[in-house]
Amino acid sequence: MNRTPTLLAPLLLSALLVACGGTERPAEGASITTAALASWPVAPLLADDGSIMPATPQAVPADPGAHTRAGRYASPAQAAQLERALGSSLVRVAVRGSGAEAVKDGEDLVYSLLAAMSLPVSAPVLIDGADQRTAAALVDRLAAHGVDNTWLVTQ
Repeated sequence: MNRTPTLLAPLLLSALLVACGGTERPAEGASITTAALASWPVAPLLADDGSIMPATPQAVPADPGAHTRAGRYASPAQAAQLERALGSSLVRVAVRGSGAEAVKDGEDLVYSLLAAMSLPVSAPVLIDGADQRTAAALVDRLAAHGVDNTWLVTQ
């Protein structure tokens, strides 16, 4: 009878246990590093059929004044993922300034970009800006005028 496989099995199992980190649990209260979070998968904004996916809780702005009527929010990672996937088939605008004039300027810019890129009003639009309330107001204004495939990119 050959005993080599029987003797090697415990040795191999021990090596595998050490290689995968053993059975240690993270220390109580240990936090997840930013590098670990960056490697996690990013939830898509659009489903395979093109329908809009619900916003992840992490993308919802903490400031209630920065919420949109449709509740469409994207984290910066989700926005980057959608830009990589769609390329020039979407519009991304950063709102400059705050208030009604910034909203109007942003709206004009979105319509100009849609026309220049020969995109329909149903094309995805990503809106961000330092003033999240103004950016949210622009998202709501665009949706009210038929550009309803629009997300607020949160900070």
